[in-house]
Amino acid sequence: MAGSGIGRLLAERFSKLKCRLVLWDMNEAGINETATICKKYGASVKTYVIDLCDRQAVYETANKVSYTRIN
Repeated sequence: MAGSGIGRLLAERFSKLKCRLVLWDMNEAGINETATICKKYGASVKTYVIDLCDRQAVYETANKVSYTRIN
């Protein structure tokens, strides 16, 4: 979960390397804040709001991610 804590820290570190990031979290405000931080470092970011406790939602989102192009 990239909306706060260690997930945000990792996303920020990878963004400094100009990585393409796909961020998941159930907290929309938090993940949007993380995305904004990462974009300032030059990373390409795609976000998904998802309840990671919902197995079906995780699989559905993973399928979306595999077909998403991140610029």
